[in-house]
Amino acid sequence: MSGPVSGPPTGLRVGLGQLRDIRKPFVDALLAERARGGPFAGFHDFVRRTDPRLVDLRALIRSAASIPWPTAAPGRSCSSGS
Repeated sequence: MSGPVSGPPTGLRVGLGQLRDIRKPFVDALLAERARGGPFAGFHDFVRRTDPRLVDLRALIRSAASIPWPTAAPGRSCSSGS
C-alpha cells in the first residue's frame, strides 16, 4: 500500500475496490506493474505498461463514466494545471 499523497491534486483518484467488473487477474497485473515501475505517468503510460484486454478497458471506461466528476464554476476549467 502506498503512503499519503503530497502536493497539489493532479487528477481523480479512485480505489480499485470502487471499480465494477474489473477482473482480478488484471488488478493483480496492474498492482505488480505499479510496484515494478512506479506510479503511472498518465493514461497512455498505464495502457502501455499494463496492456489491458479489451474487456478490462471497457470495464474501466464504464466505471469512469459512472464516477460523479466535479463540475467547474462558470468561466473556470475543471482541469488542473492548464
